[in-house]
Parts: sequence; structure tokens; C-alpha cells
Amino acid sequence: MSQPSTLEQIRQLKARNEFSENRRFHKRFTEIDLLLAAVKNHNIKESAAILKYIPSATVACLEGFCRSTLKELIDKGKPYTNRVEDLEIKLQLKLRFSVLLEVQNRSLTMGELIAHVLPCSRLEDINTAFSIVLDAPFLSSLKTYSRHSIFDKRAYAYQYFQAHYSEIYTDIQRLFELRHILSHEIAHDLCLDETEVLRCYQNARIFLDHAQDYIWNVLEPDRPETVPAILEKKRREKDDMDKQVLALLSDMRSAFSPDEHCQENYDNTYDIAVQAWLGYREAIARHKASKTPSGNWGSYAYLQSTIDSSKQMIKSMNEQRTFY
Repeated sequence: MSQPSTLEQIRQLKARNEFSENRRFHKRFTEIDLLLAAVKNHNIKESAAILKYIPSATVACLEGFCRSTLKELIDKGKPYTNRVEDLEIKLQLKLRFSVLLEVQNRSLTMGELIAHVLPCSRLEDINTAFSIVLDAPFLSSLKTYSRHSIFDKRAYAYQYFQAHYSEIYTDIQRLFELRHILSHEIAHDLCLDETEVLRCYQNARIFLDHAQDYIWNVLEPDRPETVPAILEKKRREKDDMDKQVLALLSDMRSAFSPDEHCQENYDNTYDIAVQAWLGYREAIARHKASKTPSGNWGSYAYLQSTIDSSKQMIKSMNEQRTFY
């Protein structure tokens, strides 16, 4: 069977919602925790085989988080898109024109394309990519990063990371090494040290939690910490986007002057088009929410999707304004 093209691979990843893993890796970790608990509580005989699963699953979370986060950063536009050329030069990326055309046609985003082709199979790869996109030494920044938090647990997490960062980085490198062995070799005689594997797994969780908090703080330094406050901020952002969209739509409507005999038909058609877009935006938001764990995070996904659609509409309308 032939290897799927880059474009087809990205389409398959989008269908599996892979580019949203930066907020969903916690769910995968919960599944791993349940598996480990079952092994411990029920004395499963295949525990050695299950132990070999942990490095592969953990590295999948690391790679999924990195690709989806890089995708989100690049799709936010400047200043992150200004650094894409440095990524291309540093990592020697090669992109086919057929794939670039899909970006132009908007069937995939620049962030999805770049995140897919970026190497993320080593800690050094992750450091290089994020250091370029964030314009700061990524791993070095994580060492010293902390912020004021209303939660004692978060403050302790910062202290723990700063005290153990060397061990954490070493364990992540070990996870990548084990994943490579287990994925590309039969490894029947490989005897894993349970203590080492579980320590590497826990340190990977600590690393991802710390990295996620660091990047969110870069994007939103004033981001609230409680879920109700986060949702309320997103609702205000959505309301602001709605006002901007409606104002631009009104400007575009008044910019055209159809013949007086066609005015009524023009107004009706325009109203229908606006309602169709609002319906489309709602459908997309509900679909995104359905792919996210229910409850508050489902509401967050709904609001964020609505905001993203509005931003795309604003960008499109601003581009069209140059022609009238």
C-alpha cells in the first residue's frame, strides 16, 4: 500500500481531531491511570506487556500536544507567522505546491500544515520548534517560569519543576528512546524497569502541565484561573466579536448601491446570506463542542469555535473592503 500524501495525512488527522490535542491529552492520561490501577489492583499477568505500552502512549501525548499547540500559535497570526521562515530554514522543511494550494484555498490552515511536517520525535526537536515560534529559548524558559496563582497546588508545581527540571528532561528523553525501541523492534527480551517507566510517565505529565501553563501565559498573561471566570471571559470575547462582525456587515451593506428597483431584493438576499453564515457558525461550534468532553470544556470549545469563526469572517471582510 502506498504512503498517503501529506495532504491526505493532514485530512485524516483533522478527521480524528488530532490538532486539538493540546487540551485533550489529560483525558489520555486518565485512561493510562485507569489501566495502571487495574494492573495493580487485579494483578494482571500481562503487566509486563502493558508496561511497554506506557512509553508509546506518553510520547503520543507529548507529540500531540506539541503539534496542536504549534498549530494554534501559528494560526493566531503575527508575531508567530513572522517566524515561519526561520522554522523552514532551521528544520529544512520541504512543502509541495499542491499542499500550499490547499492553504490558499483554505481547506487547511498554515498552522495545520506546519505542525504536521515539523519533527517532534525528540526533546531537541520540540525545543527548537517552540524556541523559534515563541522567540525565546523554550526549555530554558520553562526552568525559571512561574507566575502568581490563587492555588497553592499550582505554586507548589512551579517549585517542584524548578527543583527537578534536569530529571524531568532526562526522563522525557528516555521516553522517546524507549518509544523508538518498542515501536521499531520486537523487543521481546527487553526488560523494562517498572519504577523507571512510571517515573518517566509522571515526569512527562508534569512537563506537559508546566509547558501548557507557560504557553497559555504567553498568549493570555491575564487569563483567569477558575473555570467560571475563564468561560465568562470567553463570553465577553464572543460578544465583542459579534459586534465587530455586525458592524463590518453593516458597512459592507451600505457600501453597495444597487439600482432602486433591485434594492428590496438586494436587502432580502443580504439578510438571508447573513443568517446562513450565522447558522454555519453555530453548526461548526456545536460540532466542535461535541468532540470535547461535556460540561465546562464543552462550553469552552463552543465559545472558542464561535470566536474563531468570527475572526475568520472579520479577516475576510477586511480583505474585501480593499475592493470597494
